[in-house]
Amino acid sequence: MSLVTLRDKYEGETTPYKFDFSKDLDDGESLASAVVTASVYSGTDASPSSIVSGAASISGNIVTQTITTGVPGVIYQLTCAVTTQSQDPGTWIPPKQNATGYTKTQTGFVVVMPDTVTL
Repeated sequence: MSLVTLRDKYEGETTPYKFDFSKDLDDGESLASAVVTASVYSGTDASPSSIVSGAASISGNIVTQTITTGVPGVIYQLTCAVTTQSQDPGTWIPPKQNATGYTKTQTGFVVVMPDTVTL
């Protein structure tokens, strides 16, 4: 698992978040599928998975997931899990951390800020 830096967002904002797996892949290895999940790291939200909007998309070695709404003050933990594949299934590729075809993950944290602040 790798820790990534994700930017904070405002409550009403819909934002694409990117997870770059370039450094996690061996030569000839690519992303086959990706799923992003959300959980509460700090604070209270009865349904943290509702901030994940739609399915994650893959472009090269980068996974993009749209995140929307959220509860102000809550810190969400976003985890991106990918399954990899080899360009040539018959070719053995020496692993960096996991063998080809295994799941690799990146995790980051997002703070949701209120749209307006009353002083």
